[in-house]
Amino acid sequence: MKWTHALNYRLLGWLVLSAGAVVRVLVYLQDRSLFLDEANLAWNIAYKDWQELFAVLDHHQYAPPLFLLGEKAAWQVFGATEYALRLLPLLAGIASLWLLYRIGRYFLENRWLAWFPVWMVAFGAEYIRYSSEVKQYSTDLFICLLLIFLALRSKPAHFSRGDFARWSVLGATAIWFSMPAVFGLAGVGLYFFSLLVTPIKKADLLRLSATIACWLASFGLYYYLLLLPDLQTDYLQGYHQAYFLDLWPADWQEARGTLELLNSLLRSATGFTLAAEIAGGAFLAGGMIVLWKERRRAGLLLLVPVACCLLASALRQYSLIERLTLFFIPLLI
Repeated sequence: MKWTHALNYRLLGWLVLSAGAVVRVLVYLQDRSLFLDEANLAWNIAYKDWQELFAVLDHHQYAPPLFLLGEKAAWQVFGATEYALRLLPLLAGIASLWLLYRIGRYFLENRWLAWFPVWMVAFGAEYIRYSSEVKQYSTDLFICLLLIFLALRSKPAHFSRGDFARWSVLGATAIWFSMPAVFGLAGVGLYFFSLLVTPIKKADLLRLSATIACWLASFGLYYYLLLLPDLQTDYLQGYHQAYFLDLWPADWQEARGTLELLNSLLRSATGFTLAAEIAGGAFLAGGMIVLWKERRRAGLLLLVPVACCLLASALRQYSLIERLTLFFIPLLI
């Protein structure tokens, strides 16, 4: 019976991963024409030099420089086609399914339950959509999951010089590939700190602090060169005004808007029916209890990015519009 159970489990795994990948490839092969927002980003990719992709983009476009470099490389290698431009998001979307499963296996002892978040993302309409669009949201999810996966894999008892070198380079680079990576790195940093603080290992903590300083320096440069000029534009502030979180609403109308915004995040994770919201809320609450009882330290990798994102939104620095929260929605499932 045990081997039959294991066989069924493996079969389910391959079916879910394969089906999720096939759905994405089929949508990709439709070769849809670029819609306006994609076309505007493609214009920057096609007509700007490599170094110009590290500056503010034209046509009200916002995307991380290393993502743009990957897009430009695909454009030049595979030709000026929609297929070339959508290849990187497609690969990131497929790889994210595998990473999500591996992370789920760590947090959920029941292997069957580990497939639930993979299933939700594999067949979630927004995740399928952005796996075949010339936008960075699919790679945002991939980078966030990759950071969590690598942190769980390393789980350092000591933060060696090698760890310092690897994580300094990885974290500093990830920020330029995906802006929300800074939220994921906040979780990684606190997770590593929790592993090293009891008992206190001074040399390791110093190396970890130096690593975090490298991340902050990289993000500070990215913020100063690219984010700050964009955040100061009336266009961006006006467009995303309704998607900033009000922690201290002045009246009932603002409080209602905040509740609706938070509820929209839950619906994005679970579905838009009442039954889906109730089931998703129960699953989320149960997951929180499991994290607190059994995976408290590792839970920082899941909860801190979400908390930091909400805080950034309250400070009017990050929008909670659906496509910008796709990177952390699977962490809530």
